[in-house]
Amino acid sequence: MIHGQFAKQGQIDWAVLCSKDGVSMIMIFWNGSPSRVDSLAPAPDLDYLQEIEPGEIGYSRKISTIAPKGIRYIYATFGGGGRPPFALDHDGIDDYFMEKASVVHFRHGGKWIRLAGAD
Repeated sequence: MIHGQFAKQGQIDWAVLCSKDGVSMIMIFWNGSPSRVDSLAPAPDLDYLQEIEPGEIGYSRKISTIAPKGIRYIYATFGGGGRPPFALDHDGIDDYFMEKASVVHFRHGGKWIRLAGAD
């Protein structure tokens, strides 16, 4: 479970990586409310299995809060050296396959936008 300002500055939202029937997704609880919930990035759990120790397979999808400064750095480094196409004034969710790659989910204009993540 993570928290951050995923919709706008000053509003604390919570996000949880959940799995049901072999599919994981990120559930967002806007302003911490169980009655205002959004979900994004559904994916088969099998897509995130890898060897974590010799002979041991483990689930390796994680999420973390990423601040605007971190998003700008990742976008400049891994997104072709440019700037995001809009202002970054609140947090995003870094959704990553451990030791592989990530994508940043950023809420803009009422929709989730996928931005370049780290490789």
